Amino acid sequence: MRRPTALSAYAALALLRLLLTLAPGYVHPDEFFQVVEPAASLVGLRASLPWEFEVERPIRSWLPATLAAWPLWPLCKWRAPGTFELLCAARLPSCLLSFAQDWAILSLCRAHGLPAAHHLLLHASAWPTLVFGSRTFTNALEAAALALALASAAARREDRPLTSLRCACLGALVGLGCWVRFTFALFWLPLGVASWRGEGHPQRQQRPL
Repeated sequence: MRRPTALSAYAALALLRLLLTLAPGYVHPDEFFQVVEPAASLVGLRASLPWEFEVERPIRSWLPATLAAWPLWPLCKWRAPGTFELLCAARLPSCLLSFAQDWAILSLCRAHGLPAAHHLLLHASAWPTLVFGSRTFTNALEAAALALALASAAARREDRPLTSLRCACLGALVGLGCWVRFTFALFWLPLGVASWRGEGHPQRQQRPL
């Protein structure tokens, strides 16, 4: 595939992802219950807080709602937002994180010498990326944290050791993923160990038998 063709295809898919982010429809009610309603309550808007976020015994983390609430603060201080504006503002962080996954895939392909264009287009055209990746699901934040953590772990090579800053970023991403969803640890454990053993340690010289 030629680079101009791949770039044009990726630009079209990126535009489609942005349009689907701004689409008024929804995939599942959890799109609102997991993030939008709690985020609206954080900025002082009237919202129906799901029972999972009860103050006495919450069973869901407030972290995804807090991350999604930051675009709502300036919007609410400027004027009272409408329903559609509130929905789009809450989806923007998820959309940005989906493009961060594209960057992570590009970094992983470069680290392993794989054709980046094919893998990037495969991810950008996949229906989970277009439908779920830009919506306010905790799964989208979990997937973004996993992709960025793998890219950070794979960046360590023999000629470029893992710096303390990158170690801190990797630890923060792993902690963030585990805090958002407990299933993150199940996804990260085998991939993280494989990435660390393959990219993190210098190749040991095999001794002759």
